Order: sequence, then structure tokens, then C-alpha cells
Amino acid sequence: MILSNRSGVSGKDIKKIQKRYLDMCRPHIFQNEMKDGKLENPSAILVDEARRISMAFDDYDPIDELELDEDTLPQEPFTIEKKTDIYFEKTDSGARVKRVSSGADLFAKYKNEKQ
Repeated sequence: MILSNRSGVSGKDIKKIQKRYLDMCRPHIFQNEMKDGKLENPSAILVDEARRISMAFDDYDPIDELELDEDTLPQEPFTIEKKTDIYFEKTDSGARVKRVSSGADLFAKYKNEKQ
């Protein structure tokens, strides 16, 4: 993501934007456009590493998601288990609960919306 025309925008606001994408697990490389129109590090955006949104393959500790302290202790017993990624969930018949659209379907939808 190239951040340009940042006049009047504080560094704190830019950090908020970056944190928002990080928290949504939307991996981005952020580059600032300099006043002369050049990028800070143009070679960084050419890196061809895979970027993914799903956290399905990340190490997961459900305790990290709990916000427990002395004031917010649950009154009833609860279980800690990892939620299945919505794209991996299956119905009893074996079909995916959330279907991933094919590129052809998305293109057809886009083409119909433009007309």
C-alpha cells in the first residue's frame, strides 16, 4: 500500500491504519511516497512472497483472545477451543459452508454490474 499526500496526517494516524490492516490479517507492505514522488524503498514492493489472509496455519493460543482480569472473570464455566476457519467448515454432506467463488464467477458478476 503506497501512502501518498500525507500532509496534515500525523504519524499516529498512519500507525493506526497500519495496525488496522495487521489486526484484520490483511498482509500489506506499506510504502511512503516522498515529496519528489519516489518511494522510500521501491524494491520492497517487488518482493514476491506469498501473502495470505487466513490464520488457519498460524500457531494459535485461545487464551490470548480472552480478556480476563479480576474485573472480567466469567460467572459460568466455559471451554477454550479453536474455532474452525469459515472456509474449512463443512456441512454434514461434505460441502463447504462458505463457498469460495471462482475467478470466472467474479468476472461475470463484475461484467454484469458494469452494464
